[in-house]
Amino acid sequence: MHELHHAGAVIWRASIDLGIGDDDTVSGVTETDHSTEQAARAWVTRELPLTELPDWVGRRRHGVAGAFLYGNVIRGHLTTGEPDPS
Repeated sequence: MHELHHAGAVIWRASIDLGIGDDDTVSGVTETDHSTEQAARAWVTRELPLTELPDWVGRRRHGVAGAFLYGNVIRGHLTTGEPDPS
């Protein structure tokens, strides 16, 4: 995926995130970068059913009640040589 490492490159970041109750994203669980939206969506579709809640969620006072995982795909452009999209 070397094409994702130059400034100006379009990048599709796929992530699996954790939410609890009515809160927004509480924590990112995992993420990966892709050169196409299709590849990013395929990754979420494949990985989301296999992803488990982090261990600390079960140790909360209310346990896993209200906790959920969800997939997210965002489009960005690299502004530097580092893989952090804007």
